[in-house]
Amino acid sequence: MSDFFNQEEKILYRIDGHLQTIISLLEQVLSQLTPKPATKIIIQFEGVQPGMPATMTDLQSVSASISETDAAGQPVTFDPANIAWSVNDPTIAALTQNPDGSASFKALAVGTTTVGVNDSGSGLSAQDTLTVTASAATSLVISFGNPQ
Repeated sequence: MSDFFNQEEKILYRIDGHLQTIISLLEQVLSQLTPKPATKIIIQFEGVQPGMPATMTDLQSVSASISETDAAGQPVTFDPANIAWSVNDPTIAALTQNPDGSASFKALAVGTTTVGVNDSGSGLSAQDTLTVTASAATSLVISFGNPQ
């Protein structure tokens, strides 16, 4: 009878060892699947490299989006409802915040302003520069004086 219990104990011991291995592997998988917190937020203006300032003429508009990454530089998903954009000088550019977390800026006057974005979910924020320049002339008017 004691041989039976010894065999049973050996089987249970092996099962326990396999369970510990399975648990360890599952914990590793879970750590890989668990999203890492965002540590960096970057503004990207349309047509410009991420993190670089934008320039537009006084007749243009430009859109901007953000990306967030974790400490390893991997993309992190953000909730667009937590994104809030700002423009330091609303006389230079008008801001429209979009439901997807992006923003659009319409030129109002020549000048430079700071654009900001804040993610209340991650606590991260970023700023960049938006410059509005005078557009090129689109017409030429010649006025004649009175003949003398």
